[in-house]
Amino acid sequence: MRLHGNVRKRLTEVGGELARLRDALAVIDEQVAFQRGVADDLDVRATVAETPLADRERREAAGDLGRLERQRAETAGRIATLVAEQDALLERLVPAGQHDG
Repeated sequence: MRLHGNVRKRLTEVGGELARLRDALAVIDEQVAFQRGVADDLDVRATVAETPLADRERREAAGDLGRLERQRAETAGRIATLVAEQDALLERLVPAGQHDG
């Protein structure tokens, strides 16, 4: 059946993209954790030093952390969308009346 072939092909594509995005999310999580540490350190330094340079470094680190957190949220959102698509494709492939159990 042609429809099942198309569904299987799309399932394979979605599965590949999910794997890639999950790997990317793991890397982003590591980057967020690192940058959060940097931002925390610079926040303390800016508080203690009370200099314009220390304050600028703190703001830059906080901005970098914000960008990484937005990237993480976008990636996690894309994963959720693909998981929903994958579920819908599986339902098309195996209609509700044909499930085991």
